[in-house]
Amino acid sequence: EAQWEYAASGGSSAMWFWGDDPAAADQYVVWKSEWPAAVMSKQPNAWGLYDTLGNVWELVADRYDSGYYAKSPGIDPTGPDSTSGQVVRRGGTYGLNDTAQMRLAFRKGSGEGYRGLHVGFRVVAKPE
Repeated sequence: EAQWEYAASGGSSAMWFWGDDPAAADQYVVWKSEWPAAVMSKQPNAWGLYDTLGNVWELVADRYDSGYYAKSPGIDPTGPDSTSGQVVRRGGTYGLNDTAQMRLAFRKGSGEGYRGLHVGFRVVAKPE
């Protein structure tokens, strides 16, 4: 989860990877749509990563605990060992009309085995 947030930020410390202006969201995020959009249909973040916010929520490997970050290590926390669900990094989704939910830090727990059109995952390959 921490790695997802770091990558999604593109190195920015602003509320969104493009800055603090919610009016710029349409250039970077699929969010006022009836359906998910094609991958790479909006501008990438500063590191060239597409769709880190908007389009669909991203399921990450960490388990969910709403109070975890209050007691976690400050550097590269790994998430709690066990809870009843996984973390979904929301960062907005299609059909959403609220830029506050597109914040990089916005997160939610999902039930075990949850499936839905609003949730996806990112495949990452480590260069050799």
